[in-house]
Amino acid sequence: MTMTLLASCTGKQKAQEKEGGTLAWDSVHYEAVLAVNNDSIRYDVEQTFLFPTNDSVLSRLNLQRYFGDSIANAEPDSLLKLMAYSFVDDEDQLLGVVELDSAAASIPRPENPEWGNYPDYNFFNENALMYADDYVVSIQYYNYAYLGGAHGMGAYSYLVYDRAKKEVITEADLFDEANRGDFEEIFTRLLIEKMKKEYETYDPEEPMWQSMETVKPNGNFYLTAHNLVYQFNHYEIGAYALGTPTLEIPYDLIKSFIKEDSPIARIIKAKK
Repeated sequence: MTMTLLASCTGKQKAQEKEGGTLAWDSVHYEAVLAVNNDSIRYDVEQTFLFPTNDSVLSRLNLQRYFGDSIANAEPDSLLKLMAYSFVDDEDQLLGVVELDSAAASIPRPENPEWGNYPDYNFFNENALMYADDYVVSIQYYNYAYLGGAHGMGAYSYLVYDRAKKEVITEADLFDEANRGDFEEIFTRLLIEKMKKEYETYDPEEPMWQSMETVKPNGNFYLTAHNLVYQFNHYEIGAYALGTPTLEIPYDLIKSFIKEDSPIARIIKAKK
């Protein structure tokens, strides 16, 4: 396999500060075009990585979630480049790397006669801050790939972080097991109400919609100031056309089911 790599990497030049609680944030962005000569394929790769600059534990967890344990041991801008290279079976077979300036995103792809008229495959990765206060941080991760066919495939996942305990928050940290059944009843009711409201094709007699009654919390959630939000990815609760729906559950509906020392309890108390 032989490749040509055309890339842009903007780190410090494109850094942006965000405030979430007392946390400070920075970001790096990387774009690349990988041409595989013998396969006549062009890969477009775009990645944006947001990271905290003043919480070492959250920074490590965020790196591991975005990049995986195998390469999460370098600077963020270098990691984005390594992640792009991971699409290459043998890095030694790269023909070269052309770095563009910080305005690369607005520059048309240069023509290269060696590449020919390649179809595009796409890889897109990013993370985003969904919520942060003095108690909780919620970070979203989105990964998308198009490798031909009718459509690409994207998926969302989340890191929910307890700032006091310096650890990842799971469903077990939110609810007592004795109240799990009561919570799931509310979860199912809200999910069906959402489907009826947002999808005109809702028909309780159809097998796809009947299955909504069996959908359970999937552990893929994040916390905001007022809601526990669950995320479903493609095919998880229905056909691809259903998309990637979310379900917002107001804290007011579940406050009697949550643990007294849970992150939600701390958020509710702080809002009073």
